[in-house]
Amino acid sequence: MWKADAGVTCNLIKALFPQLSSLVIDEVVEQGLVLRVRARTPGTVVACPQCGQPTERVHAYHQRRLADLPVGGRAVIIDLQVRRLRCPNTSCPRRTFREQVPALTCRWARRTCQLGGLIGDLAVVVAGRAGAAVLARLGIRISRSTVLRVLMAMPTPAGPAPAVLSVDDFALRRGRRYGPC
Repeated sequence: MWKADAGVTCNLIKALFPQLSSLVIDEVVEQGLVLRVRARTPGTVVACPQCGQPTERVHAYHQRRLADLPVGGRAVIIDLQVRRLRCPNTSCPRRTFREQVPALTCRWARRTCQLGGLIGDLAVVVAGRAGAAVLARLGIRISRSTVLRVLMAMPTPAGPAPAVLSVDDFALRRGRRYGPC
């Protein structure tokens, strides 16, 4: 177990987890094949997503558990503590809101952006059972249906529209043949 007291060790942790550089890392615990990182957001001023009014008035705290890229063949779980803040604007329809860490993850996500990108890139090449097997070898435990779900959620790349569409030269119909025989 590592506690955040030494500056050298803190720099090492920030080098291993650059995506967590905007967070305060409290502890890194080794649990067999899993590294558990306990982190929290810094106590900075956050703007309300509805009205844009800045606030740092804490209403409550909320725990998020995120899967991250593996390190050394070990799965990484981030236990992230985020604040629920109160909007100071009395006319704002949103009374409270949770702060977000956009560099790390999206709203409601259970994995980091980097892990989601890796799963998506691998799903394009080998989806389903093969993709889940390759990810398991990397230390990412995920089902084949989740790999397919990530693939289906990816946007279709924008490409040029075809200029000409061809029609089949050959067609079959019961008892008749059309086209070259």
